[in-house]
Amino acid sequence: MSLFSFILVAMIVYRLIRWIWKDDTSAQKKPQPRQGEQVVEEMKQDPVCGTYVASSLAVTTTHKGATLYFCSSACLDKFNEHNKIS
Repeated sequence: MSLFSFILVAMIVYRLIRWIWKDDTSAQKKPQPRQGEQVVEEMKQDPVCGTYVASSLAVTTTHKGATLYFCSSACLDKFNEHNKIS
């Protein structure tokens, strides 16, 4: 058997084994956006200054059972100052 034939057979066997024992977690992974695709993310309005911020980038707090989203820690501090319990 020539070296070329041996390498070809080894590659085929390797691919066959990988195909049989696929990683099942690959189906559960979140697909990554392709280059040029837009990713849509929910925007939340800051209750202090009114600007909109992506929910993943927002500074959050819970107030009266609701999650509030802020554009910065400065807006969160202003909110906390206004809502202090005496």
